[in-house]
Amino acid sequence: IAMVTGTNGKSTTVRLAAAIGAAAGKCVGLSSSDWVRVGGKILDEGDYSGPAGARLAVRDPRVELAIIETARGGLMRRGLPVPRADACLLTNIAADHLGGYGITDVPALADAKFQLADAVKPGGRLILNGDDPELVSRSARFGGEITWYGLNLDQQALDVWIAEGGHAAFVSDGQMILARDGARTPILPVVDFKPGLGGAAKFNVSNALGAIGLADAL
Repeated sequence: IAMVTGTNGKSTTVRLAAAIGAAAGKCVGLSSSDWVRVGGKILDEGDYSGPAGARLAVRDPRVELAIIETARGGLMRRGLPVPRADACLLTNIAADHLGGYGITDVPALADAKFQLADAVKPGGRLILNGDDPELVSRSARFGGEITWYGLNLDQQALDVWIAEGGHAAFVSDGQMILARDGARTPILPVVDFKPGLGGAAKFNVSNALGAIGLADAL
C-alpha cells in the first residue's frame, strides 16, 4: 500500500506510479480524484481521494498493489484513510485552498499533510520533494528511511546522501536517475517522457521523479 498527498501533482503521481506497477505485472488498485480503478477496470468515477476510495482500492481481492491519492479534506475530517502503508509520498505544499478546516497558512497545511509520515510502517519509506522547503524542514520529524526527489536538489548534499547509501531520484545530463545503495541508475531520458513535453513541463518531470522514488520504495 502506498499513499500520496500534497497540494499539486497528486493525481498525476498516483497514475504514473500505478502505470509502473502495472508494467511490473501487478494488479494495481488506484484511488484518485477522478476514479477508483482496479487493473484496467474503472469501478466508479468521481472524487475518490478520501477514505471511501481507499477502501474500494484496498479491499478488492484482486489487488496486489494499492496506490491511494489522499486529499487534505479526508485527512482533516476522518484522519488517515489506512492506518499503515509501505510507502508514503508528499509532492509539495502551496498556498492553495487555504481557509478550510481551520487551516489558514502554509505551515499549518504542511503539518496536516505531513500526517502521512505517521502511517509509514517500520521498514517502510517516506518519499519527499526536496525542492519544497516546508517538507525539508519537517523531514527531521520522521525517524525512518527517506527517499528525496527533485529538480533542484543541492548537488553537494545530494552527493553526500548518495555516498552514504541514501535513495534519491533526480535529473542529470538529461536523464532521470535513481540512486540507491551508492549506485546511480538511469531510468529514462527526459525527452522520452511524453508528459514532460521535452522537459518544458517541469512539474510533470518532478511528478515522474516522485513516482520513480515511490516505485523503488515499493
